[in-house]
Amino acid sequence: RGWEQAWEQDPRSVREAIAVCAARNEDQLMLYHEGLLSCPSSVFSLLQLRHLHLGANRLTSLPATVAVLSNLDTLSLGQNMLTSLPHAVCSLPLLTDLSAYRNELTTLPSNIGFLTSLKRLQLHSNRLSLLPPTLGHLRNLETLELHGNLL
Repeated sequence: RGWEQAWEQDPRSVREAIAVCAARNEDQLMLYHEGLLSCPSSVFSLLQLRHLHLGANRLTSLPATVAVLSNLDTLSLGQNMLTSLPHAVCSLPLLTDLSAYRNELTTLPSNIGFLTSLKRLQLHSNRLSLLPPTLGHLRNLETLELHGNLL
């Protein structure tokens, strides 16, 4: 229901962006600053997506169905109100860039080490006080941003 309320505020921008992405088989979807309370379920039918940008909304959670987007290279969730990330995020085999900065994250998925392609992980300005040991398994990680946490 949250995304429907956001669509009522600006019904065309979100629906049109998703429809255009589907019609053109585009690999990038930008839904910044849309006031979304949740991710529209229609996003998860865009299996061709490589870059999904959901930053600067009001998301409090991300559904586990994000795992169907197995071609994702970039997942941008910064500046929302997420308190956790679903374990399903860690099953995205091609993910190289995960941004979840400026949220309310208190924990990370214990299986985050499964993101073996990850090169950039932006988690600054959250409420993290502990990092899972599997974070050390991210052998390709080049950038890790953790400042502004409770570590």
